[in-house]
Formats: sequence, C-alpha cells, structure tokens
Amino acid sequence: MQKWEYCVVGPVKSNSLGDRSFWGHYPNKLFLTGEGRRGAVIEGSGKKEADNLAKAISELGDEGWELIGTGNVAEDAHFLYFKRPKS
Repeated sequence: MQKWEYCVVGPVKSNSLGDRSFWGHYPNKLFLTGEGRRGAVIEGSGKKEADNLAKAISELGDEGWELIGTGNVAEDAHFLYFKRPKS
C-alpha cells in the first residue's frame, strides 16, 4: 500500500514557528509527520506576499510535492495542502 507525506502551506504571524498561528507575509511550510509537525518559514526578500508564496510552491514542486487541495480557516487565511509518496 502506498504511504504519503503531507504538507500545509499558509501564512505565519512571524519568523518564529513555535505555536503561533499562520498569519502574515511569509508562507510557512508545515510538514505533518507521525511524530508531530515540523515547519520552515519561506523567507522573502521584502517582496509581496504573492512572490513569497510562489517561491514556496516552486520549492515544493521541485521536491516532488503535489497540490491536493485548498482551504481556509478564516476569510483571509488560505491554505494549500500537498502530498508526496513516502520513500
């Protein structure tokens, strides 16, 4: 049976990944694992949020992730859900 890895991309409040929620200008890649979650902020270079999000999506594509859905938890908080086969 095929097993999958999952990742959620959304905005974060700050550069700290702690337990802060996803709001702000820098997208966060949050990887969901059997041991819990781990994250990485995609730092921008002072560009628009859309440019930083494009960078995050491009990096995930290069790493073999496939977009499987979108959703939002608030009117202005949109999330992208990705998966890829576990190796």
